[in-house]
Amino acid sequence: MKFFCTHFDSYYIHKGLALYHSLEGVCTDFTLYVMAFDDASYAKLKELNLPHMVVENETGPFMTPELSACKAERHRNEYFWTCGSAVTRYFLKNYRLDHIVYLDADMMFFHDPQPLFDGIMEGSVGLSPHFFDNGIFGKYCVQFVFFKADRNGLAALDWWRDRCIEWCYDRYEEGRFGDQLYLDRIPSLFEGVVEISDRGCGVAPWNCDQYEFLDGAAIRFGERILPVYFFHFHGISVDYREGSVVISSRKRVFPKPVLRQMFQPYGELIRMVYEQDLGRKVRSVIIRNPGLIRRAYQEAKNLLRGNRFVQKVYFKYFKGHTGYNRKQLS
Repeated sequence: MKFFCTHFDSYYIHKGLALYHSLEGVCTDFTLYVMAFDDASYAKLKELNLPHMVVENETGPFMTPELSACKAERHRNEYFWTCGSAVTRYFLKNYRLDHIVYLDADMMFFHDPQPLFDGIMEGSVGLSPHFFDNGIFGKYCVQFVFFKADRNGLAALDWWRDRCIEWCYDRYEEGRFGDQLYLDRIPSLFEGVVEISDRGCGVAPWNCDQYEFLDGAAIRFGERILPVYFFHFHGISVDYREGSVVISSRKRVFPKPVLRQMFQPYGELIRMVYEQDLGRKVRSVIIRNPGLIRRAYQEAKNLLRGNRFVQKVYFKYFKGHTGYNRKQLS
């Protein structure tokens, strides 16, 4: 039995449901624990009554005075990042699970992740690298994070939750960024930490240039051919517009093999979610790469990203992501 958890509200419900259905397509025995972050998403998920999903409402027993204070003081996305570790801890402890894996909601599974579990179950914590050298966001990604309910696993999870409550903002500051850079410190603080070395765990926009994409949701890396367990659609806009599902890359141009092997199946999965779960007819699925202006803007950001002074100014004065406000449900 595999236990996963995630959290989302009406803004992300289409992505969260796509994550669930993708797991349903590759896993025979799993439960996805979901913390719904508004009443509309909670009501919809309860109405759907999906067989492998357990749903709770953020405003229920999960909410603590510390989290309530964070919610009042932080941007919506910062509060979501703050709560990832708290959601993981809540489900692991309150449902008396022997393990749990936190998943980002904007992902699609293409293969059964059992081989990943085979590699981490002997440890207490499992961390997935970015597989990309970046100077800001850390070695490890908050996308597939494993904790076992043993002494080391619980201690590491409690530590991560406490740090996120102390500080979790959408900026780079003194070696911290959101909830993510804390993960880089866990291997030196706790025993039993396993680094996932399989590059099929966490194929994503930031590392996909390293791979050749093959039929059957696989990648070639050097001489090896590896299954893509999941693709992380970070920074990819997924909207319903005038009867069409529109999937837009906002930061980079993806080559045709990536669009064909990863994006097209995701588009069809999102179509199913809208039609089957959300009751909207979909005429077409449109997949778009960014235009010239957006690409030039992103290239300028990439050139300046390595400058520490620019980082501090950008994250302090200009970076203020205030999304997470649009709703898929009325």
